[in-house]
Amino acid sequence: MHRVLTEKDRDLVLSYVAAEPEMSLFIAGDIETMGMEGQLCVWGLAKAASADKDLGAVILRYGDNFVVYSRDGDFDDAEAAVLIDRSMGGDAPGDVNGRADLVARLAPFFPANRLEPCTMASLREVNRDAVGPVPQGVELGLLKAEEVDAWLGLQGTIDEFSLHLDDASIYAERRARKLDELGAGLPCVVARDDRGQIVSTASVGAASSQGAMVIAVATDKAWRGRGLATAVVAELCDVCLRGGLEFMSLFFENPAAARIYRRLGFCDVGPYAMLRPSAR
Repeated sequence: MHRVLTEKDRDLVLSYVAAEPEMSLFIAGDIETMGMEGQLCVWGLAKAASADKDLGAVILRYGDNFVVYSRDGDFDDAEAAVLIDRSMGGDAPGDVNGRADLVARLAPFFPANRLEPCTMASLREVNRDAVGPVPQGVELGLLKAEEVDAWLGLQGTIDEFSLHLDDASIYAERRARKLDELGAGLPCVVARDDRGQIVSTASVGAASSQGAMVIAVATDKAWRGRGLATAVVAELCDVCLRGGLEFMSLFFENPAAARIYRRLGFCDVGPYAMLRPSAR
């Protein structure tokens, strides 16, 4: 059994997901930023193994992407999959994110999406000893609205982020989304070379009153191996923590990224996963 959750359920949902603030950051951040209605759709699933029908899981949809969270995994995974499928009108969903054990249960229902495991990590203080000086002529700063096209230009050179950026409608959507994020106060740190060109970047993709998620870490291929990824992530974390947040989170897949983040002070929280469209 499930129902659509509305503004009157806000405290219930935020209290429920607060048990694991890093794993549920996308849910808490989106609700705090956009509310429970309008751009978001939020569902609550009742516990499957209990007669009291307390909240057993929360699913949030934003665009074609979904986040699932459950404290104890007591929900009907088939019901959750049908809910996602029907909300998409039978089309395959975009990303389905969440704690790895929950996402793995949904994977068999979405064969067009591939399961990508990763690790969620969290930081509460930056280890500045791990951050070396930036190369001569490079300066760190916050992304300006007039630089969004240049920022997208860098993203377009990175395989992980470049998908369909040559499509005008997708480019326009990503451009508008980035401007909205900047307007909402979600910071993006960039490194500029001595010509003012953006050569490295790290962004906040979601933020709650407690923490923020680091995403879209990218460095121009000609500038890699010079400590810029470490520098922009450290600066982004410092900006957010100085602003009053308690923690920063991110998820990573490859060992090289893990070494960078752990040196900075990130500690593993647990397995996370994404069901991603196979075309991505």
